[in-house]
Amino acid sequence: MSKPVVALQMDPLPRINVETDTTVALGLEAQNQGYKLFTYTPDALSYKEGQVVAKGFWVTFQGQGDRFYTLEEEAFLNLKEARFVLMRQDPPFNMAYIAATHLLDLLPPPTRVLNNPAGVRNAPEKLLVTHFPDLMPPTLMSWPLS
Repeated sequence: MSKPVVALQMDPLPRINVETDTTVALGLEAQNQGYKLFTYTPDALSYKEGQVVAKGFWVTFQGQGDRFYTLEEEAFLNLKEARFVLMRQDPPFNMAYIAATHLLDLLPPPTRVLNNPAGVRNAPEKLLVTHFPDLMPPTLMSWPLS
């Protein structure tokens, strides 16, 4: 019987800072629990004939240091084959990111997506605090006006 899969939707591996990014720690623990890891970026998701597929790499994490991972060849994974999909990338909150949350919403049970795509979409981390004004210090959120 083959190992169960954890798919990691994350930033490109060469950009990961092992000292501060907890994705590697989560991946290492998943490996320790007997899972095989597949990594891909949000822009590598596709919807094809009713299936959500990702183009990415099977990966093994080795822990700390510059060479904390080993990649196998590039592959496609139908994400319904994963037991878990972890949304771990820094949100650029652009349309590719939003589209990825909608695609991940299409995955059938028993695949579990962590963090919930609708929750990520509907509660952006920088604006979520506005739902708790009694807990916030004086705050200004703004952007350049055209």
